[in-house]
Amino acid sequence: MPKYSKETLLIEIKKLLVEKYGVDEEHLGDFSTLGEELNLGVSEIQELILDVCEKDGNFDYEEVLNSIDEDLEDLTVSELSEYIADSLKID
Repeated sequence: MPKYSKETLLIEIKKLLVEKYGVDEEHLGDFSTLGEELNLGVSEIQELILDVCEKDGNFDYEEVLNSIDEDLEDLTVSELSEYIADSLKID
């Protein structure tokens, strides 16, 4: 059973973006793009996904990466959360 709901997953991603990646909360919204607006590179986004996977302990990092069919830097915070939720099979 995943430890996240869709709402708590989005909150966790935002929390990590602020605490670990130094994103300014004032510039962080659901529709902020990870690359252009939040200045994260591909490796940082991959690490963010890995961090979420490790906290949940219930899904495969590679499965999440393989499910994303667009450039990581073009994703919004909300889209990334949706991809992860789909991998976790969260309704």
